[in-house]
Amino acid sequence: MPFSIACATGFLVVLFLVFSGTTSPPPGFAGEVFVITGVLLLFFLSSIVRLEVTPPDDGSFKLDTTGTIVTERAWGKRRVVVVKTDEGTFLCKLPATKVFREGDQARITGNLHFFKPNLSSDGFDEDTYWRARGVLGVVRQVEISKCGFSTFGFPAWRSFLKERILLRLPKLTRAYVLAAWLGKRDPDLADLHRQWGTSHLLAISGLHVGIVALGLKRIFRRGVLVPSFFMWAYVVIAGGAASAIRAALMFQLAFAGNLLGRPVRAVNAVPAAAVLILFWRPWWFWDLGWRLSVVAALVLGSLAGTRDNRFLWAAPVLVWYMTGAFIARAFEEVPLVGLIMNIFAVPFFSVFLPVLSVAALPVLAGVPGASFAVYIAEGMLRFYHYCAQSIAMVISFKAGVEFFPAVAVAAILLFIILKACGMKGWSPVLAAICAAVFGGVLL
Repeated sequence: MPFSIACATGFLVVLFLVFSGTTSPPPGFAGEVFVITGVLLLFFLSSIVRLEVTPPDDGSFKLDTTGTIVTERAWGKRRVVVVKTDEGTFLCKLPATKVFREGDQARITGNLHFFKPNLSSDGFDEDTYWRARGVLGVVRQVEISKCGFSTFGFPAWRSFLKERILLRLPKLTRAYVLAAWLGKRDPDLADLHRQWGTSHLLAISGLHVGIVALGLKRIFRRGVLVPSFFMWAYVVIAGGAASAIRAALMFQLAFAGNLLGRPVRAVNAVPAAAVLILFWRPWWFWDLGWRLSVVAALVLGSLAGTRDNRFLWAAPVLVWYMTGAFIARAFEEVPLVGLIMNIFAVPFFSVFLPVLSVAALPVLAGVPGASFAVYIAEGMLRFYHYCAQSIAMVISFKAGVEFFPAVAVAAILLFIILKACGMKGWSPVLAAICAAVFGGVLL
Protein backbone atom coordinates (compact mmCIF):
# COMPACT_ATOMS: atom_id res chain seq x y z
CA MET A 1 0.00 0.00 0.00
CA PRO A 2 1.43 3.44 -0.93
CA PHE A 3 2.49 5.47 2.07
CA SER A 4 0.13 8.36 1.24
CA ILE A 5 -2.88 6.00 1.18
CA ALA A 6 -1.73 4.39 4.44
CA CYS A 7 -1.53 7.86 6.05
CA ALA A 8 -5.02 8.78 4.82
CA THR A 9 -6.41 5.48 6.11
CA GLY A 10 -4.76 5.98 9.48
CA PHE A 11 -6.15 9.50 9.68
CA LEU A 12 -9.70 8.23 9.07
CA VAL A 13 -9.21 5.54 11.72
CA VAL A 14 -8.12 8.22 14.21
CA LEU A 15 -11.25 10.26 13.49
CA PHE A 16 -13.36 7.12 13.90
CA LEU A 17 -11.83 6.44 17.32
CA VAL A 18 -12.31 10.07 18.38
CA PHE A 19 -16.00 10.19 17.45
CA SER A 20 -16.81 6.63 18.58
CA GLY A 21 -15.60 7.44 22.09
CA THR A 22 -17.56 10.68 22.33
CA THR A 23 -21.20 10.31 23.37
CA SER A 24 -21.90 14.01 23.88
CA PRO A 25 -19.33 16.50 22.52
CA PRO A 26 -18.18 18.98 25.21
CA PRO A 27 -17.96 22.74 24.59
CA GLY A 28 -15.12 23.60 22.25
CA PHE A 29 -15.04 20.08 20.83
CA ALA A 30 -15.17 21.24 17.20
CA GLY A 31 -12.22 23.59 17.68
CA GLU A 32 -10.09 20.88 19.30
CA VAL A 33 -10.88 18.44 16.51
CA PHE A 34 -9.94 21.09 13.94
CA VAL A 35 -6.58 21.73 15.64
CA ILE A 36 -5.82 18.01 16.02
CA THR A 37 -6.79 17.41 12.40
CA GLY A 38 -4.48 20.20 11.23
CA VAL A 39 -1.56 18.89 13.28
CA LEU A 40 -2.06 15.33 11.99
CA LEU A 41 -2.25 16.49 8.38
CA LEU A 42 0.95 18.49 8.89
CA PHE A 43 2.56 15.38 10.35
CA PHE A 44 1.45 13.18 7.44
CA LEU A 45 2.68 15.65 4.81
CA SER A 46 6.00 16.15 6.60
CA SER A 47 6.53 12.38 6.89
CA ILE A 48 5.74 11.80 3.21
CA VAL A 49 8.21 14.48 2.10
CA ARG A 50 11.00 13.28 4.39
CA LEU A 51 10.57 9.59 3.55
CA GLU A 52 10.49 10.14 -0.19
CA VAL A 53 13.62 12.31 -0.35
CA THR A 54 16.20 10.51 -2.52
CA PRO A 55 19.71 10.52 -1.00
CA PRO A 56 22.71 11.42 -3.19
CA ASP A 57 24.47 8.69 -5.18
CA ASP A 58 26.72 6.33 -3.21
CA GLY A 59 30.31 7.39 -2.82
CA SER A 60 29.69 10.89 -4.11
CA PHE A 61 31.15 12.49 -0.98
CA LYS A 62 34.66 12.28 0.39
CA LEU A 63 34.54 12.74 4.15
CA ASP A 64 37.41 14.12 6.21
CA THR A 65 36.26 15.38 9.58
CA THR A 66 36.46 14.96 13.35
CA GLY A 67 33.72 14.17 15.82
CA THR A 68 32.69 12.43 19.02
CA ILE A 69 31.93 8.72 19.21
CA VAL A 70 28.44 8.58 20.72
CA THR A 71 27.75 4.85 20.26
CA GLU A 72 30.04 1.82 20.20
CA ARG A 73 28.74 -1.74 19.96
CA ALA A 74 29.18 -5.17 18.42
CA TRP A 75 27.66 -5.72 14.97
CA GLY A 76 27.89 -9.34 13.92
CA LYS A 77 31.56 -10.29 13.82
CA ARG A 78 32.62 -6.66 13.67
CA ARG A 79 32.19 -3.54 15.74
CA VAL A 80 30.56 -0.30 14.77
CA VAL A 81 30.91 3.24 16.04
CA VAL A 82 28.55 6.15 15.48
CA VAL A 83 30.43 9.42 15.13
CA LYS A 84 28.65 12.75 15.62
CA THR A 85 30.30 15.54 13.61
CA ASP A 86 29.46 19.05 12.48
CA GLU A 87 28.48 17.62 9.06
CA GLY A 88 26.11 15.03 10.57
CA THR A 89 26.11 11.66 12.31
CA PHE A 90 27.82 8.76 10.51
CA LEU A 91 28.47 5.05 10.97
CA CYS A 92 31.87 3.38 10.76
CA LYS A 93 32.27 -0.42 10.60
CA LEU A 94 35.52 -1.62 12.14
CA PRO A 95 37.36 -4.91 12.77
CA ALA A 96 36.60 -6.53 16.13
CA THR A 97 40.18 -5.85 17.23
CA LYS A 98 39.84 -2.08 16.84
CA VAL A 99 38.34 -0.75 20.05
CA PHE A 100 37.08 2.75 20.77
CA ARG A 101 35.18 4.21 23.72
CA GLU A 102 32.09 6.32 23.71
CA GLY A 103 33.29 9.85 24.30
CA ASP A 104 36.47 9.45 22.23
CA GLN A 105 37.26 12.26 19.81
CA ALA A 106 38.05 10.67 16.45
CA ARG A 107 39.16 11.76 13.00
CA ILE A 108 37.51 9.86 10.15
CA THR A 109 38.28 9.85 6.43
CA GLY A 110 36.64 7.80 3.71
CA ASN A 111 33.82 7.59 1.18
CA LEU A 112 30.41 8.52 2.53
CA HIS A 113 27.50 6.35 1.36
CA PHE A 114 24.13 7.71 2.40
CA PHE A 115 21.58 5.24 3.73
CA LYS A 116 18.68 4.40 1.42
CA PRO A 117 15.99 2.76 3.56
CA ASN A 118 13.97 0.03 1.84
CA LEU A 119 10.57 0.68 3.41
CA SER A 120 8.91 -2.15 1.48
CA SER A 121 11.17 -4.81 2.99
CA ASP A 122 9.42 -7.47 5.07
CA GLY A 123 12.55 -8.29 7.06
CA PHE A 124 15.33 -6.38 8.76
CA ASP A 125 16.68 -3.46 6.74
CA GLU A 126 19.96 -2.10 8.03
CA ASP A 127 19.59 1.29 6.37
CA THR A 128 16.16 1.86 7.96
CA TYR A 129 17.50 0.73 11.35
CA TRP A 130 20.29 3.29 11.40
CA ARG A 131 18.26 6.05 9.76
CA ALA A 132 15.73 5.78 12.60
CA ARG A 133 18.59 6.42 15.01
CA GLY A 134 19.62 9.62 13.30
CA VAL A 135 22.57 8.21 11.33
CA LEU A 136 22.80 9.64 7.81
CA GLY A 137 25.16 7.15 6.18
CA VAL A 138 28.11 4.77 6.48
CA VAL A 139 31.75 5.70 5.84
CA ARG A 140 33.43 3.02 3.75
CA GLN A 141 37.15 2.48 3.21
CA VAL A 142 37.32 4.31 6.49
CA GLU A 143 40.44 5.42 8.28
CA ILE A 144 39.76 6.36 11.87
CA SER A 145 42.11 7.50 14.59
CA LYS A 146 41.64 8.76 18.13
CA CYS A 147 42.56 12.40 18.67
CA GLY A 148 41.31 13.04 22.20
CA PHE A 149 38.58 12.33 24.71
CA SER A 150 35.55 14.42 25.63
CA THR A 151 35.44 14.62 29.42
CA PHE A 152 31.97 16.18 29.42
CA GLY A 153 28.71 15.02 27.95
CA PHE A 154 26.60 11.88 28.05
CA PRO A 155 28.95 9.65 25.98
CA ALA A 156 31.74 10.23 28.49
CA TRP A 157 29.42 9.40 31.37
CA ARG A 158 28.37 6.20 29.60
CA SER A 159 32.02 5.15 29.21
CA PHE A 160 32.79 5.97 32.84
CA LEU A 161 29.81 3.99 34.16
CA LYS A 162 30.48 1.06 31.82
CA GLU A 163 34.08 0.71 33.02
CA ARG A 164 33.06 0.88 36.68
CA ILE A 165 30.27 -1.69 36.22
CA LEU A 166 32.50 -4.13 34.31
CA LEU A 167 35.31 -3.97 36.87
CA ARG A 168 33.43 -3.91 40.17
CA LEU A 169 30.27 -6.04 39.91
CA PRO A 170 29.86 -9.84 39.69
CA LYS A 171 28.77 -11.50 36.44
CA LEU A 172 24.94 -11.55 36.53
CA THR A 173 24.62 -8.33 38.51
CA ARG A 174 26.96 -6.66 36.02
CA ALA A 175 24.89 -7.84 33.05
CA TYR A 176 21.57 -6.65 34.50
CA VAL A 177 22.95 -3.28 35.65
CA LEU A 178 24.53 -2.68 32.22
CA ALA A 179 21.17 -3.40 30.58
CA ALA A 180 19.12 -1.29 33.02
CA TRP A 181 21.47 1.68 33.22
CA LEU A 182 23.12 1.87 29.80
CA GLY A 183 20.93 -0.28 27.53
CA LYS A 184 23.87 -2.61 26.77
CA ARG A 185 22.96 -6.29 26.49
CA ASP A 186 25.25 -9.15 27.43
CA PRO A 187 24.96 -11.66 24.52
CA ASP A 188 24.66 -14.72 26.78
CA LEU A 189 22.06 -13.10 29.02
CA ALA A 190 20.10 -11.86 25.99
CA ASP A 191 20.04 -15.39 24.56
CA LEU A 192 18.65 -16.79 27.84
CA HIS A 193 15.89 -14.20 28.04
CA ARG A 194 15.04 -14.84 24.39
CA GLN A 195 14.48 -18.51 25.27
CA TRP A 196 12.30 -17.50 28.23
CA GLY A 197 10.26 -14.99 26.22
CA THR A 198 11.30 -12.08 28.45
CA SER A 199 13.74 -10.18 26.20
CA HIS A 200 11.87 -6.94 26.88
CA LEU A 201 13.23 -6.94 30.43
CA LEU A 202 16.70 -6.20 29.03
CA ALA A 203 15.48 -3.34 26.81
CA ILE A 204 15.07 0.13 28.28
CA SER A 205 11.30 0.39 28.23
CA GLY A 206 8.31 1.71 30.15
CA LEU A 207 9.23 -0.56 33.07
CA HIS A 208 12.62 1.10 33.58
CA VAL A 209 11.53 4.66 32.78
CA GLY A 210 8.46 4.20 34.97
CA ILE A 211 10.60 3.13 37.93
CA VAL A 212 12.83 6.19 37.49
CA ALA A 213 9.97 8.65 36.85
CA LEU A 214 7.82 7.49 39.76
CA GLY A 215 10.83 7.41 42.07
CA LEU A 216 11.75 10.98 41.10
CA LYS A 217 8.17 12.12 41.52
CA ARG A 218 8.10 10.77 45.06
CA ILE A 219 11.28 12.67 45.86
CA PHE A 220 10.25 15.91 44.12
CA ARG A 221 6.54 15.91 44.93
CA ARG A 222 5.71 19.45 43.85
CA GLY A 223 8.16 20.15 41.08
CA VAL A 224 8.04 19.16 37.43
CA LEU A 225 11.26 20.56 35.92
CA VAL A 226 13.71 18.70 38.17
CA PRO A 227 12.16 15.20 37.83
CA SER A 228 11.72 15.83 34.09
CA PHE A 229 15.39 16.76 33.70
CA PHE A 230 16.67 13.66 35.51
CA MET A 231 14.19 11.40 33.72
CA TRP A 232 15.38 12.58 30.30
CA ALA A 233 19.01 12.42 31.42
CA TYR A 234 18.45 8.75 32.28
CA VAL A 235 16.85 8.11 28.87
CA VAL A 236 19.83 9.67 27.06
CA ILE A 237 22.46 7.89 29.19
CA ALA A 238 20.58 4.62 28.67
CA GLY A 239 20.96 4.93 24.91
CA GLY A 240 17.79 6.75 23.82
CA ALA A 241 15.87 3.68 22.66
CA ALA A 242 12.47 4.27 21.04
CA SER A 243 10.66 2.44 23.85
CA ALA A 244 12.38 4.63 26.45
CA ILE A 245 11.58 7.85 24.58
CA ARG A 246 7.96 6.74 24.19
CA ALA A 247 7.65 6.04 27.92
CA ALA A 248 9.38 9.32 28.85
CA LEU A 249 7.03 11.29 26.60
CA MET A 250 4.04 9.62 28.26
CA PHE A 251 5.28 10.56 31.72
CA GLN A 252 6.09 14.07 30.51
CA LEU A 253 2.52 14.44 29.27
CA ALA A 254 1.30 13.15 32.62
CA PHE A 255 3.49 15.66 34.49
CA ALA A 256 2.21 18.50 32.31
CA GLY A 257 -1.40 17.33 32.68
CA ASN A 258 -1.18 17.28 36.45
CA LEU A 259 0.43 20.72 36.45
CA LEU A 260 -2.40 22.11 34.31
CA GLY A 261 -5.09 20.27 36.23
CA ARG A 262 -5.98 18.06 33.25
CA PRO A 263 -5.01 14.44 34.02
CA VAL A 264 -3.91 12.45 30.97
CA ARG A 265 -5.36 9.01 30.26
CA ALA A 266 -2.88 6.34 29.19
CA VAL A 267 -4.98 5.35 26.18
CA ASN A 268 -4.49 8.91 24.86
CA ALA A 269 -0.89 9.35 26.00
CA VAL A 270 0.38 6.29 24.10
CA PRO A 271 -0.68 7.40 20.59
CA ALA A 272 0.31 11.00 21.37
CA ALA A 273 3.82 9.88 22.31
CA ALA A 274 4.00 7.57 19.29
CA VAL A 275 3.00 10.39 16.91
CA LEU A 276 5.59 12.75 18.42
CA ILE A 277 8.33 10.15 17.92
CA LEU A 278 7.30 9.56 14.30
CA PHE A 279 7.11 13.31 13.69
CA TRP A 280 10.72 13.49 14.92
CA ARG A 281 11.96 10.46 12.91
CA PRO A 282 9.32 8.67 10.81
CA TRP A 283 11.69 5.75 10.14
CA TRP A 284 10.97 4.49 13.67
CA PHE A 285 7.67 3.10 12.35
CA TRP A 286 9.54 0.22 10.70
CA ASP A 287 11.52 -0.58 13.86
CA LEU A 288 10.34 -3.77 15.57
CA GLY A 289 11.24 -2.47 19.03
CA TRP A 290 9.15 0.66 18.49
CA ARG A 291 6.15 -1.38 17.34
CA LEU A 292 6.36 -3.79 20.27
CA SER A 293 6.69 -0.92 22.73
CA VAL A 294 3.70 1.00 21.36
CA VAL A 295 1.45 -2.06 21.06
CA ALA A 296 2.25 -3.29 24.58
CA ALA A 297 1.74 0.17 26.08
CA LEU A 298 -1.47 0.66 24.13
CA VAL A 299 -2.88 -2.66 25.34
CA LEU A 300 -1.98 -1.94 28.98
CA GLY A 301 -3.19 1.66 28.77
CA SER A 302 -6.48 0.59 27.19
CA LEU A 303 -7.04 -2.15 29.76
CA ALA A 304 -6.43 0.36 32.55
CA GLY A 305 -8.86 2.73 30.84
CA THR A 306 -11.68 0.16 30.90
CA ARG A 307 -11.58 0.21 34.72
CA ASP A 308 -12.78 -3.40 34.60
CA ASN A 309 -10.82 -5.88 36.70
CA ARG A 310 -11.90 -8.72 34.43
CA PHE A 311 -9.82 -7.24 31.63
CA LEU A 312 -6.87 -6.40 33.89
CA TRP A 313 -6.51 -10.06 34.82
CA ALA A 314 -6.14 -10.83 31.11
CA ALA A 315 -3.34 -8.27 30.64
CA PRO A 316 -0.39 -10.75 30.50
CA VAL A 317 -2.19 -12.95 27.97
CA LEU A 318 -3.25 -10.04 25.76
CA VAL A 319 0.16 -8.34 25.80
CA TRP A 320 1.86 -11.66 24.94
CA TYR A 321 -0.58 -12.33 22.11
CA MET A 322 -0.50 -8.82 20.62
CA THR A 323 3.29 -8.49 20.69
CA GLY A 324 3.69 -12.12 19.66
CA ALA A 325 2.05 -11.30 16.34
CA PHE A 326 4.96 -9.00 15.47
CA ILE A 327 7.66 -11.25 16.93
CA ALA A 328 6.39 -14.31 15.03
CA ARG A 329 6.51 -12.42 11.73
CA ALA A 330 10.07 -11.32 12.43
CA PHE A 331 11.50 -14.54 13.93
CA GLU A 332 8.89 -17.11 12.75
CA GLU A 333 8.08 -18.36 16.26
CA VAL A 334 7.28 -17.21 19.79
CA PRO A 335 8.05 -19.28 22.92
CA LEU A 336 4.89 -20.09 24.86
CA VAL A 337 6.89 -20.05 28.09
CA GLY A 338 6.97 -16.25 27.81
CA LEU A 339 3.24 -16.19 28.59
CA ILE A 340 3.90 -17.89 31.95
CA MET A 341 7.21 -16.22 32.75
CA ASN A 342 5.97 -12.64 32.30
CA ILE A 343 3.29 -13.14 34.95
CA PHE A 344 6.07 -13.52 37.51
CA ALA A 345 9.06 -11.82 35.86
CA VAL A 346 7.57 -8.34 35.42
CA PRO A 347 6.49 -7.91 39.09
CA PHE A 348 9.76 -9.45 40.28
CA PHE A 349 12.02 -7.15 38.26
CA SER A 350 9.82 -4.12 38.99
CA VAL A 351 10.90 -4.51 42.61
CA PHE A 352 14.29 -6.16 42.14
CA LEU A 353 15.86 -3.73 39.65
CA PRO A 354 15.56 -0.66 41.92
CA VAL A 355 16.90 -2.70 44.85
CA LEU A 356 19.77 -3.99 42.70
CA SER A 357 20.62 -0.47 41.54
CA VAL A 358 20.67 0.87 45.10
CA ALA A 359 22.88 -2.04 46.21
CA ALA A 360 25.28 -1.47 43.30
CA LEU A 361 25.77 2.27 43.89
CA PRO A 362 28.08 2.05 46.95
CA VAL A 363 30.13 -0.68 45.27
CA LEU A 364 30.63 1.47 42.18
CA ALA A 365 31.50 4.42 44.43
CA GLY A 366 34.21 2.32 46.11
CA VAL A 367 32.67 2.14 49.60
CA PRO A 368 34.55 -0.54 51.62
CA GLY A 369 32.46 -3.59 52.57
CA ALA A 370 29.54 -2.61 50.36
CA SER A 371 29.77 -5.70 48.16
CA PHE A 372 27.89 -7.92 50.65
CA ALA A 373 24.44 -6.81 49.40
CA VAL A 374 25.52 -7.19 45.78
CA TYR A 375 26.55 -10.81 46.29
CA ILE A 376 23.19 -11.54 47.93
CA ALA A 377 21.56 -10.09 44.81
CA GLU A 378 23.86 -12.23 42.66
CA GLY A 379 22.66 -15.33 44.47
CA MET A 380 19.03 -14.32 43.97
CA LEU A 381 19.63 -13.86 40.26
CA ARG A 382 21.23 -17.29 40.00
CA PHE A 383 18.20 -18.81 41.70
CA TYR A 384 15.87 -16.93 39.35
CA HIS A 385 17.82 -18.24 36.35
CA TYR A 386 17.57 -21.79 37.66
CA CYS A 387 13.78 -21.50 38.05
CA ALA A 388 13.33 -19.82 34.66
CA GLN A 389 15.43 -22.45 32.88
CA SER A 390 13.49 -25.25 34.58
CA ILE A 391 10.15 -23.77 33.48
CA ALA A 392 11.47 -23.29 29.92
CA MET A 393 12.49 -26.96 29.76
CA VAL A 394 8.98 -28.06 30.77
CA ILE A 395 7.12 -25.63 28.47
CA SER A 396 9.00 -25.94 25.19
CA PHE A 397 6.14 -25.28 22.75
CA LYS A 398 6.65 -22.41 20.31
CA ALA A 399 3.80 -20.70 18.45
CA GLY A 400 4.22 -19.96 14.75
CA VAL A 401 2.87 -17.20 12.54
CA GLU A 402 -0.39 -19.07 11.92
CA PHE A 403 -1.20 -18.72 15.64
CA PHE A 404 -1.46 -14.91 15.21
CA PRO A 405 -3.81 -14.09 12.29
CA ALA A 406 -3.58 -10.37 11.54
CA VAL A 407 -7.36 -9.96 11.37
CA ALA A 408 -7.87 -11.43 14.85
CA VAL A 409 -5.06 -9.33 16.35
CA ALA A 410 -6.46 -6.11 14.86
CA ALA A 411 -10.02 -6.91 15.98
CA ILE A 412 -8.98 -7.65 19.58
CA LEU A 413 -6.85 -4.50 19.78
CA LEU A 414 -9.68 -2.37 18.40
CA PHE A 415 -12.14 -3.88 20.89
CA ILE A 416 -9.86 -3.04 23.83
CA ILE A 417 -9.29 0.53 22.60
CA LEU A 418 -13.02 1.16 22.06
CA LYS A 419 -13.81 -0.15 25.54
CA ALA A 420 -11.24 2.27 26.96
CA CYS A 421 -12.77 5.10 24.90
CA GLY A 422 -16.10 4.59 26.65
CA MET A 423 -18.12 2.44 24.26
CA LYS A 424 -20.48 0.14 26.14
CA GLY A 425 -22.59 -2.93 25.52
CA TRP A 426 -22.22 -4.70 22.21
CA SER A 427 -20.98 -1.64 20.31
CA PRO A 428 -17.22 -2.38 20.66
CA VAL A 429 -17.82 -6.04 19.81
CA LEU A 430 -19.77 -5.18 16.65
CA ALA A 431 -17.19 -2.57 15.64
CA ALA A 432 -14.36 -5.09 16.10
CA ILE A 433 -16.25 -7.72 14.06
CA CYS A 434 -16.87 -5.21 11.27
CA ALA A 435 -13.19 -4.27 11.28
CA ALA A 436 -12.23 -7.97 11.13
CA VAL A 437 -14.55 -8.60 8.17
CA PHE A 438 -13.35 -5.46 6.40
CA GLY A 439 -9.73 -6.40 7.04
CA GLY A 440 -10.34 -9.94 5.85
CA VAL A 441 -11.76 -8.63 2.56
CA LEU A 442 -8.75 -6.34 2.06
CA LEU A 443 -6.25 -9.08 2.91
